[in-house]
Amino acid sequence: PAPDSAPAPIAATSSGGVALDSAAMKMRAGVVVVASSEGRGTGFLADTARGSGLIVTSTTLVPADSVVDIQLDGSTRVRGRVAASDRGAGVAVVAVALQPWSGYRVLPVGGDSAIKGGDSLLALGAGVAPKRGAAKASDDGKAARPAVTISRADAGRPVISASSSVVAVATQKGGQSTFAM
Repeated sequence: PAPDSAPAPIAATSSGGVALDSAAMKMRAGVVVVASSEGRGTGFLADTARGSGLIVTSTTLVPADSVVDIQLDGSTRVRGRVAASDRGAGVAVVAVALQPWSGYRVLPVGGDSAIKGGDSLLALGAGVAPKRGAAKASDDGKAARPAVTISRADAGRPVISASSSVVAVATQKGGQSTFAM
């Protein structure tokens, strides 16, 4: 299946705070559509060093032949190849050759140390509205995990915090929706 829409605009609401909405508006230029024989979902631009772009997505979108179609915006579509995949974590990295990279935004990755229990979060989707949630503190109080309702259709969505960093990736493990941190 071919990608068919650009990332949807993000509407500001009061339920995530102005800082989170501001972060989402800035980061939207790094969210892409990922499509393959395995389905359609989202990914994000993580690096443009050394002439190629690296897109992070869910392994549920990576086919056995390792070829995926990436839609960077409403008109730019490129073919990518899987550069790395960790099926245990549910995350894949797709390499895409495209020059120049101006107009696209590399999304910084902050990891789980960038959030604490109660922080507002957004799961950004390409071509669909963002999903709001919050970070839930772990039982030991040392870490926090996203608490955003997701489904298989949300595969590859970057979960962002108000600090303008990606803190997790929506994925699937054992048929269950979860997050790779």
